[in-house]
Amino acid sequence: MKRKLFDSEGRLFGKISVIDILLVILVIVLALAAFGRHEKVDEAVVSEVGEPFSYQIKVKGLRDVSINGFSVGDSIFEHDTETPIGTIEKIEVSKALSEITLMDGSVTVIELDDRYDAVLTVTTQGFITSGRYFADGIYELSANAPLAFYSKYNSCSGTVWSLLGEIEK
Repeated sequence: MKRKLFDSEGRLFGKISVIDILLVILVIVLALAAFGRHEKVDEAVVSEVGEPFSYQIKVKGLRDVSINGFSVGDSIFEHDTETPIGTIEKIEVSKALSEITLMDGSVTVIELDDRYDAVLTVTTQGFITSGRYFADGIYELSANAPLAFYSKYNSCSGTVWSLLGEIEK
């Protein structure tokens, strides 16, 4: 007698339903995902809370009024959480550049009239743990991450350009 893989009721070898097999696989996958999510991370090496470190924020395409709204010594805050994320230590301004595609398909870089790019060097109190930087002990900074922030006279968005590390005492 020849056995069929699936019987007339859709059971595998006439014993177990295919739907039951899929449900068991789903439960196993969900259990593994939950376990992986709550797995304990090795203890990290933490610098002391309150150690000063620096990072840079690149802001593109600002008008001169916005550039003039930044001053060395201004405190800046993350826009959504209002967490203090540092004090501006240095401001580097350059003409804003943009890539445009010409009619022949080539790409060229042009200067934008009345627009400026700025790199703000910011110093903050926080800590560094396993290569992760936390401003004010709670707000994580990551290189190339977008950052919406504000100061006394400005509100804008930029990119965390580089993490410079701890400041030597």
